Amino acid sequence: MPMMSCRVTRPLRWFEAVVFASCLGMPVVCLGLGEASHAATVKQGITQAACAFLEGAVTAPHDSIAVALDLPALPETGGGITDYSFELLSSKSPAGTVVLKITFFLKDGSTQPVVATARVRIYDWVCVAARRFDRHESLSGDGLRIERREVTSLADGYYSDFARITGKQTKRIISVGSILQASDIQDVPLVARGSGVVVSVVIGAVTVVSKGKALEDGDLGQIITVQHLATGKRLFGTVAGRGLVVLES
Repeated sequence: MPMMSCRVTRPLRWFEAVVFASCLGMPVVCLGLGEASHAATVKQGITQAACAFLEGAVTAPHDSIAVALDLPALPETGGGITDYSFELLSSKSPAGTVVLKITFFLKDGSTQPVVATARVRIYDWVCVAARRFDRHESLSGDGLRIERREVTSLADGYYSDFARITGKQTKRIISVGSILQASDIQDVPLVARGSGVVVSVVIGAVTVVSKGKALEDGDLGQIITVQHLATGKRLFGTVAGRGLVVLES
């Protein structure tokens, strides 16, 4: 069965969908006000309304949405369809392939449900790597660009402006053209692996300070391993500030 597509920018009521169809030069059937004169026209109106319903159900951030609906054959009725309603068979915001229940209200007072599938594609403006970033490399605007991309399948968070990620660093290698997601980025730790640190230990009233090298990343209050540069020994200390590790006496 061919896919029927439409694009909407806000939810339409059924009568607005009819007006919309009329503006496009399509034949109009006023469902609920009279008998459908042509099955194809009825199906087109239902498709428009279903697409509008799905678009209105999307709660995820977006710039635009495209909906493709696979509407099954309309129910055979002797008295005609007077109205219809939609129900999304999921509690989540629609994205990707979704299942839609359409209930038809018939002129004889009965109802007839059918199940349709739709493909909901979500687009938004996202931060994209304009060049390759190595692991633990700082992010800045000159290596990023904003592009409109499909974000339907991005389960993880993404970013739409540079301000939220500038000054942070990558967790892994980011290739050119990749969308930057929350799982790719982290705050720059107070102590970075391989960086020089000040190693401090308090003995009584005396504080002894020496130089060391961090062997792992660490944030405030975390215990990390450092290498004492003078002796080469590996020591454990608590991150007390940027580039500062305090050893237990």
